[in-house]
This record gives sequence, structure tokens and C-alpha cells, in this order.
Amino acid sequence: MFLDTQHPQGEAGLEAVKETEEELANRYNREVVKPETHYPPPVWTRPLQAEFHLSEAQPLHLEGNVEPKEDPIYSLSGWQQTRKEEEGMAPRFTTEFVNIADVGEGEIAHYEANLIPTGDQSMVIEWFFNGKVLEASHRVRTIYAFAEISCTLECVEKPRGQKPRFTSHIQSLEGLKDGQSAHFECTLIPVNDPELKVEWYHNGKLMRHSNRIKTVSDFGYVVLDISYLQDHDSGEYVCRAFNKYGEDFTRATLNCRGRGGVFYDSLQPDSLQRIRELECPQLPGEPAAPVVAEPPKFITHIKDVTKLVEGQSVHFEARLTPITDPDLKVEWYFNGKKLPHGHRFRTFHDFGIVILDILYCYEENSGVYECRAVNKYGEDVTRATLTCSSKANLILESQLPRGMEGGLEKLPIWSTVWYALVMKLLKRPKVRHLYLLCLENIENLREGENCHFEARVTPTDDPKLRVEWYWNGRPLKAGSRFRTFCDFGFVILEISPVYPEDSGEYSCRAINEYGEAVTSATMKIAGKRSIIMESQLPKGMEGTIDRIAELEGLGVRSTEFVPEDDTGKPPEFITTPFDMVINENQL
Repeated sequence: MFLDTQHPQGEAGLEAVKETEEELANRYNREVVKPETHYPPPVWTRPLQAEFHLSEAQPLHLEGNVEPKEDPIYSLSGWQQTRKEEEGMAPRFTTEFVNIADVGEGEIAHYEANLIPTGDQSMVIEWFFNGKVLEASHRVRTIYAFAEISCTLECVEKPRGQKPRFTSHIQSLEGLKDGQSAHFECTLIPVNDPELKVEWYHNGKLMRHSNRIKTVSDFGYVVLDISYLQDHDSGEYVCRAFNKYGEDFTRATLNCRGRGGVFYDSLQPDSLQRIRELECPQLPGEPAAPVVAEPPKFITHIKDVTKLVEGQSVHFEARLTPITDPDLKVEWYFNGKKLPHGHRFRTFHDFGIVILDILYCYEENSGVYECRAVNKYGEDVTRATLTCSSKANLILESQLPRGMEGGLEKLPIWSTVWYALVMKLLKRPKVRHLYLLCLENIENLREGENCHFEARVTPTDDPKLRVEWYWNGRPLKAGSRFRTFCDFGFVILEISPVYPEDSGEYSCRAINEYGEAVTSATMKIAGKRSIIMESQLPKGMEGTIDRIAELEGLGVRSTEFVPEDDTGKPPEFITTPFDMVINENQL
């Protein structure tokens, strides 16, 4: 805390400031002595209006003029005088309640009436339900103000046998275009009627579900959505709700202006005319040629296929007449039997062209193929032979790449050597398992990394071989972080991830009926520190943390008083509370 002045001019400047403040205070506190002025008594030049005729809830405006105008002090008082007719008057309802029927579940019932007298403060109003006082509830709200009484009730009793009724209706839609979406929405009661059904109609016809039309009817909420509008979607839509007690309808219209329906005219008339000429070669204006009454005849025949290898495809093709005979029938036969249907057999017959394609042939597809063309005037046949040579089941040729063909001759030599080695091993008596490759120690492994132990054991084909893993002399516990593998002579242990508590000695023990073998290895894991003591500032800013500590006072030795250790002493109050007298709302 600074107790000395901080003014640039020192004490002289402080004195000048004090003198200026005193002059300003004396200027505004200076009293002006004026002689007292006497005014005549007030006189109303325009009195207030004597009587008003107002309706309920209309404002009241009172206005008048008084003299003298120069008098700055006026006192105005007013009072209300009620009519004597209303004094001691019994309450009377000027309007009655209206009965409410057909209130559905979840709707609101509202009763309202008017009462006189209006200004009687001693009047008490009570509500009764079935002869009993209406209990207060969050669903019941009563109002009495300005001689008007109202009560709002929420109906929660489930109706029995209620007729469906739309509380809100669907709205008409205009000006929509092709490709847009239409949305109809309405609300319906009763809500929880399991027998209530909702149907939609378009131009008097029942609408069916489709990928463009989706309907929703749940909790009294009814929706119809139409996606990708088309021109024929325009018309009147009717929503019908019905149950065994009745039905109700709501209607709306939809106007969709299409961007054009189906184009019946050709976009390329020249091309269309050329196509017609190719399909039906005749001069323009000539009548269509009559159907030729003649038996079918093959102009070209299918050809034999002999040099085909298994896996290749075959193609048979022929041409026949007449082209325009609608009764012409073409059939394919294989070795005198009708060609079976299959995905490998593909046939074609149009414009007088007959084709048979067989995909990736097999040896059993070899034989005689026959094509028969039949109509009511006769028939014609064309035949061809297919010969397909199969590939050998055993591949006897060398499959080595080019330049390595000489390795085939070395295989018998190696096979002889391996055969002698195998026979030598089989003649040897069985011994206990020996590890050809032992476990290796793992050092300097960090927390969170993966650990991999691997060894090899023989023999590899012993069905009674059993492999066990140990950690610090105890069996290794199973867990999601530990994965073991033992097959083809390989023994593997993987730990992912590792923690400092995983450090120790790991042993692998292989046991069978002839003995056992053990190999061990150690693993050391450097754990991460929980608290980071070093500064995480970038390089070159390491001294900043010391500067911050110095500014915060952490670098200076604390001079605060440290109490002595009072362990073992009874509690003692150092200070005692004292009496205080304060006013209300003070601290």
C-alpha cells in the first residue's frame, strides 16, 4: 500500500488539488437567501367532469385547470365513492356457464361466467365438482378478476367408444413442380384407440404404399409424404379415419405442374427413318409385303470346331429364311437330345441370324450340335461337330520360370538326400525335447510397447507335447494382453502392451512322456513417470519458468510464521468471538 502522494509535483501538487475540490464543494453548497413569496388560494378555472359513462375495461381520464400557475407547491388528493345501490348487495351471476360435450382425451375444458357486485372485497368464490369442493391441481386453473370468473380443466379421462375426429386438417398445395416433395399433415383424436384405422385416397382411389409414398399415423399425428412428384400426382387427397363408432374425413388438393410427360415424337427423325428402312426394306408408300408361306431354309450352315482346348469358348452361327415368319421356331440339340439350359449356353435368333455360344467348354461338351428351324410349312436342319481336348489332370511339365529349367534335374538328388536324412532320424531312439533356438533376453523396453519371445522345439510331430509358460516361477496368467502360439516347432509368446510390472523372468517348459526341457529369458521395462517435472516449453525458452516463479514469489524463501508442532495438546481457542449490534440486511 502506497501511503505517500504519487503526484508528479509532490506535496505542492496535492495541496493544489485539495484547494480546487474545496472550492467546488463550497460553490454547490452555498445557500441562496430569497424573500418568501405569498400566493393566493387555488381556484379551479376548469373543474373536473362531474359524471362518466364507461364500459368495462375502458380507460378513465380526469383533467382540469387551476390557478395560480406560479405556485410551485400543490397537494392533490382523491377518493372513490361507490354507489349506494351496490352496498350490501348479494352476489348474482349475470352470465351462466355453458355445458361442454364431446371433450376428447388430452383436450382442455373452459368454463366462464360474469358476476356482480364487482368491488366487494369480502366476497368468496368456491368451485364444486359433483357436490364436493374442487381440489387444487396443476391441471385446474381458476381466475376471478373484474367480475369475470373462469375455470380451465384438462380432460384426462379415457373416452369409451369415441368417434374419430380431426382436430386439424390437411392443407392444399399449389404451384409444385415435377421432382419436388409434398407434405400433408393433420392431427386426430382419439389417440390411444387400438381399433382406429387411417386410409388415404387419391381421386377416390385407395393409395398403396410405394417407395415414393410414405405414411405415418401415431399418437394422433397423421402424415403423408410424396417424394419426386409427377404430373399425374395432381388431384384431391382424402384422409379417412374410422373405427367401429364412426368415421371422419379431411380433404385437400394438390396441383403439380409437370415439365412434360412422355415424348412421343422422335428427337432424331432422320435416324428413325433410316432404322425403319433397315428393318423393313421397302419403298415409301408401298404396302407392307405379305408373309411368305414357305418352309424354313438355312442359307449358311454352322461349321465344325475340332481344335478346341478345355476352357476356351465356341461360337456357332448360321442364317436362315424366312425372316418375317412369326411362327418360325428355332431349337438346338446336342447328340440328339435337346440342349439343356445353363449359364454357359447362350442362344440368339433375330433378323434371320441364329447363334449359339458356349462359354469355357469342357471335354464332355464334345459331340454333334444340331439346329432345327420349324414352322407350319416344314423344317430344316444344320449340324456341326465339336471336339474339345481336355487338359491333363496331373501337370507333368516343369512350372519353373524360364532360365531355371536345370533345377528340375537336381530334384531327384535332393530327394535322395532328404530321404536318407529322414530314415536316419526315424531309426534314432526318441529323446527328450531340445530347444534349437532358446529365448533371448529383452532389455530397454519402454512402457506401452510390444514384447515378443520366440523359441523352437523338437520333435514337431509329437501329439503329447505340452508347452507351459511361467513368470518369475509362477504359471503365466491368461489375459487379453498375452497371446501364445505353438505349432510346427515354433513356440511364441507375445505381450501387448507391456507395463513396468511385467518385468521379470519368463520361462518356457516343454513336457512329454520322455522328459522335459526349459528355457528362460528376462525382460526389463522402463515405465513412464506419472508426474512430468521438466518444463514443456519449446527449446530456447527454458529460463522462462524460473522468471515466472520469481514473479509469483515462488523463488523467494517464505518468511511466513510456521507454527510449532502442537501434536499431543488439547485444543485451545486463540481468539474469542465478541458481541455485535447490527441493523437488518447488514453483514
